[in-house]
Amino acid sequence: MASRILTESFSVALPITRTWQVMSDTQHLNQMFFGFTSSRIIARDGEKARVRGSFGVLAPEYDEYPWVFEVPRHYHSVRIFFSGVLKRMEVECRLREDGEGTIVDYTFTLDTIAGPIGFAAAVVAQQRTKAGLVRAREFLSGLRADASPVWPPANPFREAVLARAEAAAARISPDGEDEKTALAKLIMHVSEASEPDVARMRPYEMAELWGVPRRQVLASFLRATQGGMLRLS
Repeated sequence: MASRILTESFSVALPITRTWQVMSDTQHLNQMFFGFTSSRIIARDGEKARVRGSFGVLAPEYDEYPWVFEVPRHYHSVRIFFSGVLKRMEVECRLREDGEGTIVDYTFTLDTIAGPIGFAAAVVAQQRTKAGLVRAREFLSGLRADASPVWPPANPFREAVLARAEAAAARISPDGEDEKTALAKLIMHVSEASEPDVARMRPYEMAELWGVPRRQVLASFLRATQGGMLRLS
């Protein structure tokens, strides 16, 4: 079995709580910076979840064990692969306060099958992780300390979704300028965000992010449901 360990550290001029918002959002990190595909849980027991996706033919399915979180300073995860090239992956991220900024310590450990294929897969995974951390640092460097992170567009079908959302919005009659603003922001969000981000939308959270009153954002969500843009659940 081949094993590779990558340890990287970098600093950003953001408070630890803001840095944590980004570094702990592993869905965005994996899809936007590390280049992994979306995954889905296909089975679950009391100890772990069976997951399909993320690593493609290298590891079609894996068991993901409960993450350890110490908000806002530390998380640790373990994945065990039972088919393919990969065998075990461990990720640990620690944040340390550095004056008004934050130091990020990231450790990536990967075990693969023995032989040249396993060795090559480990090297590629290490390089991919290192490049992803560079992109994460660049993203963090562009954020403001007093605002929540706004993730870049992640929907590969943006134009098609935007056309459908705008068609649905044409059937909606918002009440007042705040509702119009909220509806416009909602249209852009559903067309640009990843599928999991759209599925887990919460009106009051979006109101804080958009800087629009809660009542008007909630009203825009309800009108969008009536217009066929959203489904209420």
